[in-house]
Amino acid sequence: MFENKISYPCAIADDTDEGRNAALRWLIDHMEDSEKITLWVPLKQTLRANSFLIRLSNDRKVRIRSREPLRYVRSSLGPVLAMYVSPDRLAYVANANGIKALAVVRGSYELETWARETHSEKLGGGSVVMRSEEGGGAEGELSHEIVMVLERLTRGLNQNNVLTCRGEEKSLAVSHLLHLHDKGVFFPVQQMMEWCAAHGWGPKRPAELGELVERINQGIRPRMMPAYKRRFDEITLNGSM
Repeated sequence: MFENKISYPCAIADDTDEGRNAALRWLIDHMEDSEKITLWVPLKQTLRANSFLIRLSNDRKVRIRSREPLRYVRSSLGPVLAMYVSPDRLAYVANANGIKALAVVRGSYELETWARETHSEKLGGGSVVMRSEEGGGAEGELSHEIVMVLERLTRGLNQNNVLTCRGEEKSLAVSHLLHLHDKGVFFPVQQMMEWCAAHGWGPKRPAELGELVERINQGIRPRMMPAYKRRFDEITLNGSM
């Protein structure tokens, strides 16, 4: 596939009164009079989580979507407010047509990789911790080697095919991941899923990659198609990839 970078503005806010209200004001600033705000929540019962969401869910200028990828919404989405989205669901809200602006209110996840890769504006005070250009820093941040593999997979994978089913896409991903694993690399699963969502991966593909990576971190070696296995063995023998 070719990378489908996010071209619309993004923002991120904490789950505080200040953060939630700042995210809403930011979206209204990106909204035309004729548009509605699309509110995405992980579960329908999330709409009862606080007075902010209760109020929004009763607003006629707000379109509500839960659980499912926004790609399945046929009408133009306009500004989108995503509440408490997890790394494996970020692509559910990011990879859809007609998004004018996207504000994410963080729940249990910091989403620092997502914020960095999308150049998200921080709303409501505070700051998103970004990786230093000099290297080092927070545990689990993406190394240059991991980013290079993710870039190769972004260019090489067919996003219409499932990564966890036996086939060329899975074999391609496994061969690259095992090469790094055998060099002693431990994969930060959540950050990798955030990176994929920010770089245009299909709604369910980051979670599928995350499943593969979790298994490899546990010492499991997923199977590859014979041709990929032979090439992997040859490359391993020669010491390069």
